[in-house]
Amino acid sequence: MFQSQTLHTSSRGPPSYFNVGGVISVRKTEQAPGQYHPDKQGPGVTVTEAEEHLHRFVEVDQAWKVLSNQETKREYDLQLRASELNQSWPVDASVCLDDMTWDDDHGAYTYGCRCGGEYSVRREEAEEAIVCCDTCSLSIEVKRTT
Repeated sequence: MFQSQTLHTSSRGPPSYFNVGGVISVRKTEQAPGQYHPDKQGPGVTVTEAEEHLHRFVEVDQAWKVLSNQETKREYDLQLRASELNQSWPVDASVCLDDMTWDDDHGAYTYGCRCGGEYSVRREEAEEAIVCCDTCSLSIEVKRTT
């Protein structure tokens, strides 16, 4: 599976959908909304509890929508990875864009890592980007051609 791990400099990452209501898998997220669904609340629920359940329902529903779709999950994974790594991650090497290989199938430049994994970066992200290996914790700085 192709994933580009380009680090962005934003200090705030995406919400952690894997932790919403203890959600671990898409299958569990399919079941969780019913528990908090506004129509499933009993008559003894207070206004505060109903508001909390509605908030939780919206969180779980959003997590399910993102994690159940392969494309949105891939984008979410990239954003999550970038926010976890942020700019403080050490750079192991600088690589010129000319030294990377263009992959037409994925629309990205790729470069082999010493662990056997791969660095990949999309064309629009390639300008002065920090890219993480898809297998290990190494990262490179991609430099534009001079």
